[in-house]
Amino acid sequence: MKKNNLKISLKRKALIYILGSTFIIFSIIFFIAGSYSQKVVKNNNLRLLEKSAEIAAGEIKSILSVHLGVARGLAESFMAYKNVPAKERMTIYNDMIKKVTEENSDYIGVWHCWEYSFIDPEWGDKPGRHSVSYYRENGEIKKDVEDRDIGGVVTRTGYHRIKDSKQEAMMEPYWCTYDNSKVSNPNDSTGEDQILETTLAVPILDNGEFAGLVGIDVSLATFPKYMASIKPFKGSDAFLVSEQGMIAGYKDNKLLGKYFSEEFKDIEKKFHVSKRILAHEKFQIKANYKGETSYLYFYPIFIGNAKTPWYVIITAPEKVLMSQAANVIWIAFLLGFIGLILIGTVLWFIIDKMTRPIQETTVVTTAIEQGELNKNLIKYRKGNDELFAMQNSLSNMITKLTNVVEDIRKNSQEVEASSYDLEKEAQTLSESTAEMASSTEEVSSAIEEMTANIHQNIESTSKAEDLSVKALESVEKSNASTKRMNESMNMVAERISVIQAIAAQTNILSLNAAVEAARAGDAGRGFSVVASEVKKLAEKSKTAAEEIEKLSRKALMVSEVATSNLDDLVPLIKETTMLVQEISAASSEQKFGIDQISSAIQGMNNGTQKNASQAETLMSRSMDLNERAKKLKSIVSFFKIVK
Repeated sequence: MKKNNLKISLKRKALIYILGSTFIIFSIIFFIAGSYSQKVVKNNNLRLLEKSAEIAAGEIKSILSVHLGVARGLAESFMAYKNVPAKERMTIYNDMIKKVTEENSDYIGVWHCWEYSFIDPEWGDKPGRHSVSYYRENGEIKKDVEDRDIGGVVTRTGYHRIKDSKQEAMMEPYWCTYDNSKVSNPNDSTGEDQILETTLAVPILDNGEFAGLVGIDVSLATFPKYMASIKPFKGSDAFLVSEQGMIAGYKDNKLLGKYFSEEFKDIEKKFHVSKRILAHEKFQIKANYKGETSYLYFYPIFIGNAKTPWYVIITAPEKVLMSQAANVIWIAFLLGFIGLILIGTVLWFIIDKMTRPIQETTVVTTAIEQGELNKNLIKYRKGNDELFAMQNSLSNMITKLTNVVEDIRKNSQEVEASSYDLEKEAQTLSESTAEMASSTEEVSSAIEEMTANIHQNIESTSKAEDLSVKALESVEKSNASTKRMNESMNMVAERISVIQAIAAQTNILSLNAAVEAARAGDAGRGFSVVASEVKKLAEKSKTAAEEIEKLSRKALMVSEVATSNLDDLVPLIKETTMLVQEISAASSEQKFGIDQISSAIQGMNNGTQKNASQAETLMSRSMDLNERAKKLKSIVSFFKIVK
């Protein structure tokens, strides 16, 4: 039962995956094709919309171009009579436009308007123009003559715009009242009949200078019906609008004479249609028109060489443009759905055939899952597809797996025994390394203490060396001072000898003075007293000099003895200093050697510590290896090999 459920489940899963993938691919293709189809249909319909606008514009242009051609012919004919006297010339002009009015029943009126400066050369540069028109009223042709811009008051009209540009033009539509008219203004509340018309005007040029204007007033009554007939798509509308956006043709007469921008304010606000029309180029917009999304195509109508075109506007609802694409999409969807059903049916039988070998393989893998390795569960079969190759590969796998399990069992036992021995050896190594580390620590401690003592000896010898050097310097300075004192004593002895000689001479002089005073008698008695006193002083000086000499000689002897002692002491101090320096150098060398020994002991200590750590790691790994070997043995015991 379990086997059948597994088979059906696999079939369903495969079918769901394949059909799901096919459906996703189909959906993507369907979406891309649908989008492309919509785009193609939309673009084709937009081109058709543009073509419809172009055709309508061409037909309207052909109608109006005929009328403009008549006006152009009149303007050219007028200039053929420019040398005829003014009065006769005006008569000829009037006859010509009257005849055109009579021959063309579609014309509401034909007129010409001249600058007074062209009619009367003496008029000068003053403003003024003369206008003559023929029009229909009550079935008759009537004439109207009017002078304008006389007296300096000029009201600018379309006439002045054409005068400035010297270009042909189709003027803005306007309502005009006529009797017995066939087309009336539906928005007129005066009770009079009005006709919506336009004027096709051609400038009259005399050697490039503006002389006047020829105009033909044409009714626009036929255009609403024509615009209503333009239906390129269901729900399409068509407009004929002037350059300023006034509606001149539309199926609803209530909008005639009104401005497109005022009737469709939302479109104007969003797309600025009135400004884009003034650019005189064709364009297309997508807007909300009458409550639904629509495309509006604007196509210009250029009449003659006029630079102010009118426009044909044709609308088309977007849903209408896309309706053909929707039909194509629904047909494609239906065909795709039928295709999916057929693919699913075929896949069901294919998957059923493919799952049978997989079912047999599942039986083998389930037995392996339960730990049974039986080489007889699956037999080697001949086949040339992947499923038979999978079965044969599974048979080979069972055989090899059985051999592998047997090898693992045998090797796991050997690994367990080896790991146990390794654990013991690692423990012994760890203990030996720990003892070595302890001994190394003691040696390192003793070396550090010895190093500290040597450092103290070096400091003491360094201080002794400094004291010896200072003592040597002091003795040398004292010796030098003593020698200088000996020299001073000698100089003092010399000076005392001089004093003694002076005292002896003074004594002799005092004796001579006493003798001379005695010879002088009473006159020399006072001098005798002085000589006696001088003699006493000379004797005292001599006595003092002798005592000083004795003392200085005694001091000199003491100084010479001190100098001799210092001379004997200096070499001894120098020798002592040299011995202290040698002791200091020896201590430094001893320090260097001890430092090297200490560094070596420290390296040995680090190595020992590292060895101890590695020994502990080795012991831990060996214990772990032993545990894993036991676990591997336990795991392999799960498989039961059936011979």
